Amino acid sequence: MAATRESAEIIGTLKKTEGTQTAVPSIKSLRHLILSSLGKRGATPLAADLSVSDKLTGMVGQRLFELLEKGSYMKMGKILDIYPSWKKFILYEWTDIQVDETYLQEIKAVLQEAMLKKLLHHVVWGEQEQAEGLLKLCPELLLLSGTAKGPSAGPARTGTAYQIALKEGGNEMMEMMRPYYEKLEQGEEQRVAQLKEIAPNGIPEMPAFDLNNIVAAITAASQEEVDAALRKEENNSPLCQAFNRFREQFDACSQAEIFFNPKHLSKALTVYDAQEKTWSGNGNCSRCHLFLRQVYGFEQRYATESYARALAQGVDYIVENNEPLGPTFDFRSGGGSYYPLTTSLGFDTYCSGTGELELTGPWFHEGAGGGFGSLCQAKNSSMRANFRDHRFRVLSH
Repeated sequence: MAATRESAEIIGTLKKTEGTQTAVPSIKSLRHLILSSLGKRGATPLAADLSVSDKLTGMVGQRLFELLEKGSYMKMGKILDIYPSWKKFILYEWTDIQVDETYLQEIKAVLQEAMLKKLLHHVVWGEQEQAEGLLKLCPELLLLSGTAKGPSAGPARTGTAYQIALKEGGNEMMEMMRPYYEKLEQGEEQRVAQLKEIAPNGIPEMPAFDLNNIVAAITAASQEEVDAALRKEENNSPLCQAFNRFREQFDACSQAEIFFNPKHLSKALTVYDAQEKTWSGNGNCSRCHLFLRQVYGFEQRYATESYARALAQGVDYIVENNEPLGPTFDFRSGGGSYYPLTTSLGFDTYCSGTGELELTGPWFHEGAGGGFGSLCQAKNSSMRANFRDHRFRVLSH
């Protein structure tokens, strides 16, 4: 049975939308495509009279794709348990769906893409519960590759869900995924192969961004230049030019990195710790404030989801009080959220160790770099469990 002109037009529309960032329009079009194909089963492709069975199947399909749009994966699972033919369809076993094979492969590709986009979005945004909901429905998604952009100012990531979680430093997300590889044929071998594909010798050593130039510029600047920089004035002063170069160079460095590098943030705090007494020796802390807001704060704009959640929750509380990492980007106090980004972070404010946007500092009990360095060590220790069967060198703080 050949696909109709209408169906071909729908497929063409779906292909045009595949490069877009939002998966929802594609899913809506896909639902139209699926229901259209179900109406063409049997000898009469455009049959107006559907059997009771076909009407029920169409209703189930419509409900499934409504739930996919909403991310209601648990409800999808319950429906699939009741209607096993649709479960086979979702899991790419096509024996119960009687349509043209070529047409069916088009549907399959779009369905896979829609579900994969959802999964990778959940991964880069740290939405672990939602990601797991999709993997419960279809662990085969772990074998597919795609691209997703998280909420930070950093780069988009390409790979499987597991590879992207590694690139983002999301060890909690990786730990969640591991049991679902066991549901796949040779799943553990597949997981290790994915790891070796992007890190055959472990994550390479990545140096922290060199802050010597911006530190020298802050130190040498006049008080008038420092005050103007705090007001974010573009006045072409040496300090203003130094900050513009710093932002441009740091962005280029971050965009080029395959793996998120927490050393940038840790190094910035170590530098601040070393400079704080010099910059505030006369009782004027404006240089300290400038560094925290527009150097450390600017680097915070590139923090991936798990580090951003830790910063918003308060690194001090996680390190000193052993609090588990929370699920949101909401600041611990003062209101607001780390992500989506605002123009304040990195220009007017930075996120402090107590989980709030600040104008001033210092705020760490054991020196500026201590708490964040301890956080990196704890994350590295947790991540090692994911690589106990493969040589892997984690990032030190």
